[in-house]
Amino acid sequence: MTAGDYKVFGRPLVGLSGITRFSRRLKARQENVAEHSFYVAFIAMQLCQEYKVGEVESALAIKYALCHDVPELILDDINHDVKRKYPQIKEILADEELRLLCELDGGTYGDLYHTHTSTEGSDGYVARLIVELADAHAVFLYIQAEGRLGNNYFMDINEDTQFRINNCKTKLQEALTYGGKTDA
Repeated sequence: MTAGDYKVFGRPLVGLSGITRFSRRLKARQENVAEHSFYVAFIAMQLCQEYKVGEVESALAIKYALCHDVPELILDDINHDVKRKYPQIKEILADEELRLLCELDGGTYGDLYHTHTSTEGSDGYVARLIVELADAHAVFLYIQAEGRLGNNYFMDINEDTQFRINNCKTKLQEALTYGGKTDA
């Protein structure tokens, strides 16, 4: 098989490398969705170790991190500016991402759908929180790298991202304290 033979939603999986993140912003360095997903998965793996998350939940978090933006093969990367200006689009996108994750490879990845929709105390909830935190960290790292390269066009996202990180940490710590799955 060649790289083009691996498909998601009838489109080559390598298409994720052709979707530029923050496409409408002036950038010193491009980052595509495939790179971002790798960073999120790697950070999720480190977070699972840091928070002593159990093996099953860790594996689910890493799998979810790798696939969390796969719906962008269909939806593209809707940038932060649009989401900020039109808050209602976040809910529409969330519903559509949920539908696409449910359909991913004919339902083969149903656990991704359940992780995406998991709520406090349910299976997959800690994995979802790990990925949300890893995603925020990946965005923060990108913003910081852009700043070091002299690009200040992302500083408006910086504060939002720091808020996301703190909020995710709080939720994760609460979930792990009150019923999350850990090895400890």
